Amino acid sequence: MSTPLTSIKALPKIPFENVHSEAVPAFGVMRVSGSLVEDGVAFLACTRPDATRGTEYAINGPSRVEPGDKGICYRAGDLRILYDTGTPAAGEGWGPKPGQWSLSQGYPGFTVLGVVNSENRILLGSFAFDATLVAVPACGQGIPARAGDTPGSAECCLFQVEQDDPHALTPLMDSDGNPLRVTVYNIYDVEISPADPPDEFYINIHPDPAGQWLAEFPGDTSTATTTTTTTPDPDTTTTAPPACGGNCKWVWSTGGNVWNLDSGSCATTTTTTGTTTTAEPCRCPTTAATTTTGDPTSTTTTGT
Repeated sequence: MSTPLTSIKALPKIPFENVHSEAVPAFGVMRVSGSLVEDGVAFLACTRPDATRGTEYAINGPSRVEPGDKGICYRAGDLRILYDTGTPAAGEGWGPKPGQWSLSQGYPGFTVLGVVNSENRILLGSFAFDATLVAVPACGQGIPARAGDTPGSAECCLFQVEQDDPHALTPLMDSDGNPLRVTVYNIYDVEISPADPPDEFYINIHPDPAGQWLAEFPGDTSTATTTTTTTPDPDTTTTAPPACGGNCKWVWSTGGNVWNLDSGSCATTTTTTGTTTTAEPCRCPTTAATTTTGDPTSTTTTGT
């Protein structure tokens, strides 16, 4: 399941008053400085971003709002937002810069989904702090270790942890409806590979001040290990075959008192329906899915 772009009509509209001495341009980013109540109606008090720390922000709607006037703003969802210069790329981190109503590269706060209008410098973005984000490398790949002063890097798909139950991991999509891919950097001298962890391969990431995505430390890199081997007795011990992924067959050896892998290798789990066999898709395929039909022994390849 993918995360669709949010229609602005479905987003909560929040009334605000412009308490700054300048007009707020359409789609401008504003600092929330407080709140006020008039005739029983609550408004946010919004002004131009400055260097105040711990600030909350809001995005003005499609209309210019003069000083002292009221308008509608948004604080969640996929939003049209002004940017200052450059070419925002999907997955980059941009944010409010003190002294201006537009986003700037190198400042945290928002994740770019795409550019809506390059002439008027309007991007599509979302609040970066609205969700917990994780990355998934392309199928079967990892992020290389740092080589000297050069970080390892890899293209990864971005997923977010849904705030509502059951807190599912769903992929982020760019402005064209495609999986949002970003470059994730590994600044450590150990590769971040599918063995860390061995199951679902999600990587905790966070943006640096320049908006680049950094992978968190992958774990203990010590090479010292201690191995303890226990030989089960099938007559006195209840035990199960070693865990494996895919289709595997293990056979108990009475003479060696061990489980032996009978098949040559573990195959990817497949599900056969009629004349089509479908392999389990990976979460960040490197190629488009292809389907073979006709022969019930044929398989569907999703990613490589």
